Amino acid sequence: MAVAIGLEPVTMMVSSTPFPAGVNEYDMIGAIRGEPLALVKCETVDLEVPADAEIILEGELLLEPEYFKPEGPFGEYTGHYVSLGSQPRLVFKVNCVTYQAYRKGGLRMNRKLTGIVMSLMLPVLLILLATEASPQTWKTEWEKTVALAKGEGKVVVAGGAGESFRNACTAFRKSYPDIQLDYVGVVGRDFAPRIAQERRADQFLWDVHIGGASSIMGPMVAQGAVDPLQPALILPEALDDGKWRNGFKDGWMDRERKYVYGFVESLLYAVYVNRDFVSEGEFNKGEDLWNPKWKGKIVWYDPRSGGSGGHQGLVILLNYGEEALRRLLREQEPVLTTDYRQQVQWLAQGRCPIAIGLLDSSLRPFQKEGVGKNINPLKEPKLTSAAGSFGHVALINKPPHPNAAKVFINWLLSKEGQEAWVKATGDNSRRLDAPVGNPELMLQPGVKYINTQKQEHAEMVRKRVYPIAKEILQ
Repeated sequence: MAVAIGLEPVTMMVSSTPFPAGVNEYDMIGAIRGEPLALVKCETVDLEVPADAEIILEGELLLEPEYFKPEGPFGEYTGHYVSLGSQPRLVFKVNCVTYQAYRKGGLRMNRKLTGIVMSLMLPVLLILLATEASPQTWKTEWEKTVALAKGEGKVVVAGGAGESFRNACTAFRKSYPDIQLDYVGVVGRDFAPRIAQERRADQFLWDVHIGGASSIMGPMVAQGAVDPLQPALILPEALDDGKWRNGFKDGWMDRERKYVYGFVESLLYAVYVNRDFVSEGEFNKGEDLWNPKWKGKIVWYDPRSGGSGGHQGLVILLNYGEEALRRLLREQEPVLTTDYRQQVQWLAQGRCPIAIGLLDSSLRPFQKEGVGKNINPLKEPKLTSAAGSFGHVALINKPPHPNAAKVFINWLLSKEGQEAWVKATGDNSRRLDAPVGNPELMLQPGVKYINTQKQEHAEMVRKRVYPIAKEILQ
């Protein structure tokens, strides 16, 4: 492919004018100019281009969706800008750039550059990619997808256990009453083996999974149970960099930036304390965790398997060292649970007045009912990270309702969907136009936090924290 920049007006106007099939544009240009259009061969592609072009770009289109990029506004010859929205578009990889220099007797092409990758929207490229570039394309595709989704009749979503997550997802029905939403609350570590067993029996029952990132990135991606997510995104607002904290791309949890997308990000405190039983004077810094006074009085979400307990174990390991983590597990004899509600109950009752790996989303419903009102996080910087908890979405491979799945995911990542999520769960969305769920857990500008659910950190949990916890806790 080649793109010509800096053409004289006749060539520009003819190139953007529709002609009947069989009419050669070069012939039309020559007829209007009164002389043939001079052409020159490209250096790296088998094409001829206008010799009087100021710049020629030679290269190739990257057709794989993983390379698509959002396109910004471009200038028309009328002097106005045209906005294309943020729909991902094809990228033109430039392998060669040539400039023209006139001299008596002919044309010299010189100054070749290679290895440049650009996302371009130029007049010639607009003609070649008209169907991709049209601002109305996404609307047509969206209307078609919604119509097909209504024909499918429903979407099946597996998400976090608890009414808040169910309410967040079922709010979808208000916008799309013709698409039934079946919601099943399930813990991520249980869902992965369940879907694997179903698929071995040729059962494909699920459309979308929402939950913790690590349970999706590990076994489900390895099983081929998850499809790339971005090709399913149609609404420009879902992909708009300006709508997401640190841009849309920062939400990808997996290294490939294809399968698991995080739409929630809040401060995550490793330790919570019930101040009805433990005073500030007794426990006010991270090092107090190792005080023998609290032996047997710490409830820890089991750090031997998936869940917040292992991730907070990593925070302790990274900031206090491996030996400190081993001592905490061995000497303090923590009480283990794999039930977040039970963890909150034991903390509220004072049975274990200190908790590690507790989720704010599990605590909040109790405090709304007046239970555990004096349970507060220990705001120790070394015990603070960032995470999306259950706020990650993945598109299941071979969904029974593929179009309904697309509609739901686009809705979820839209402003409307994120407003519904924040209202139901109290989480903080990464969308900048969504309301704040919990001001106390907002990330501070300019502060760099560890996100333990990103794949690079999740692998450290699996390879370092789990083995240590299993060795000591058995």
